Amino acid sequence: MANRPPLVARMNPLPMELAPALRERRRALASVASGRVLDLGGWSDHLDSYRIAGEVDSVTMLDHPGDVRAGTAANDPEGVTRVAAEPEELSEFGHGPFDTIVSLIRTPLVADLNRFLRTLTELLADEGRLLFLEPVVRAGRTGRLLALGGRLGRAVGGLRLDWDLPAEIRAAGMTITDLHRFEVPTVSAPFRPFVEVRVRRPLSPPVSAPVSPSVSPPVSAPVDSSVSPSVSPPVSAPVDSSVNPSVSAPVDSSVSPPVSAPVSAPVDSSVSSPES
Repeated sequence: MANRPPLVARMNPLPMELAPALRERRRALASVASGRVLDLGGWSDHLDSYRIAGEVDSVTMLDHPGDVRAGTAANDPEGVTRVAAEPEELSEFGHGPFDTIVSLIRTPLVADLNRFLRTLTELLADEGRLLFLEPVVRAGRTGRLLALGGRLGRAVGGLRLDWDLPAEIRAAGMTITDLHRFEVPTVSAPFRPFVEVRVRRPLSPPVSAPVSPSVSPPVSAPVDSSVSPSVSPPVSAPVDSSVNPSVSAPVDSSVSPPVSAPVSAPVDSSVSSPES
C-alpha cells in the first residue's frame, strides 16, 4: 500500500469560500446520519449536527494534520473520534463496518474515483448508506466550458472537478436513493455545479430456497408393455369369404359344365308326306 498514492490528498487546496457557502448543507446532511458514522473529514463546522447519543452511536473522523478547515480535536463534541488514517487503512486498524459514511467535498482530492467508491462500499455495513456533497461536472456546452476550468484547476492545484459522480456511483453497482443538483453562485465558475447524493450499498442477489429432501418430485407410473392400453385402435371385423358376395367361389376345372345338344323331333314313318 505504501507504493500507492492515498485515496484522498492530504493537502486541501479547496477555496476557502466553500466553507460559508455550503455550511448549512453540510449540517443538514450530517443531521440525517445514523448508527456508526464515518466522516471523511476536511471540515469541522458540522460536527455538532450529528445526533450523538440519539440516532448516532459514534462518529469516526479522518484527520489530516495541517488541514485548518478540519479544526482540532479539542473543539470536537463528545462522541467524535479522530483517526489519522486513509480510508483503505481503516479495516486494518479495526475500524468499521459503518452504517453511514459522509463525504463532504472529498472527490476533488481523489485521483481514482472508482477505487475510492469501492473502498467506501467495503467499509459499509449491509444496510448502510453513503451521503455525498460534492462538485460535479455539468452537461452541455456550459459544462464543457467549465470542464476546461476544472482541468486547469487539476493542473494547478491537483483538484478533480470533472468527475461525474452519479454516473460513477451507478457504474459501481450502487443504488442512488436521492439526488439533488444545485449551483453555488458565490464561488468561482468551476466550483459552482454541485450535487447532493444519498446512496445505498449494492443489494446481495436473492438466494434460492433449498429444496426439502422429504419432498420428492412426482414420478410417472411405469408402463407395463405386456398389458394393452385401455384404448385400442379400431379393428376391422374378419371377412367370411363363403358368404361375402364380393368373393367368387373357387372353380373346379376338372368338371365340365353340362352342355345341352339340340334335339330333333321324332319322325313317324307311317305317315307319308303329301304328294304334290
